[in-house]
Amino acid sequence: MRIAVIGGTFNPPTNAHIKLARTAYKVLMADLVLLVPARQDYMRQWKNYQSSDILSDALRMDMLHAIEADWLKIETCEMDGVVSGSSFDTLNFIREKYQTDDIFFVVGSDKLEEIPRWSHSHELLRQNRFLVLRRNEDNVEQMILSNKFLHGRRKAFMCYTADDESNTISSTEIRNMLAAKMDPEKIRKLVPDEVFKLLMPHIT
Repeated sequence: MRIAVIGGTFNPPTNAHIKLARTAYKVLMADLVLLVPARQDYMRQWKNYQSSDILSDALRMDMLHAIEADWLKIETCEMDGVVSGSSFDTLNFIREKYQTDDIFFVVGSDKLEEIPRWSHSHELLRQNRFLVLRRNEDNVEQMILSNKFLHGRRKAFMCYTADDESNTISSTEIRNMLAAKMDPEKIRKLVPDEVFKLLMPHIT
């Protein structure tokens, strides 16, 4: 079984998340795509979110479950506190739970420079493969070649460029629109219909 893993805050899930999941599913010819929502303490400590910026766990989970499909499922090991929240621990948990070594971790190219600082980064790249989606005008291949750590493990990376403006949609943008009580129709265009219905009480 080949699994693509996408971590994130999903605060809220957007059309960009769906596009990313579909891209990973098709490009990797995956059997399953897992969305792994982060815990609130990670969002506060590492993403510097204020508590007021974080949608409730219950709402985030309702929205994520609403977009599930046969090929797209939610893995709650981080939110449930089963794992520490490090990518290394999460992927090891998924490897054991789903009994497969065929795992791709999907990241944007903006994360490449952070990887050498991640917990157990050597083992992470030895045990797993990465699908790297180009962000902005990043030259992904050059970014890997110019970093000694990444260059030595370049076989772990598959690079892909998606030409779609939906990739620029951010959860932060939508939360700002919610706070500003903007026209709901503008928000509707940025999120799946199922998510929009669940966000409606927070819009009106």
